[in-house]
Amino acid sequence: MARRSPVKVIGSRLLQALPVILLATLMVFALLKLVPGDIAVTLAGDNATDARITEIRQLY
Repeated sequence: MARRSPVKVIGSRLLQALPVILLATLMVFALLKLVPGDIAVTLAGDNATDARITEIRQLY
């Protein structure tokens, strides 16, 4: 059995990793959009004022 050069092995692995990374990224963003509720309210906490929630929305 012929040995493959390390450069080819690394290149092959990187090419295989690209679709996995892309798919994982898309899944994370999709799940963040599908989660019900407002992330600003979650970040602000239970006792947050409307002004603080608006401030957090402007930051993100």
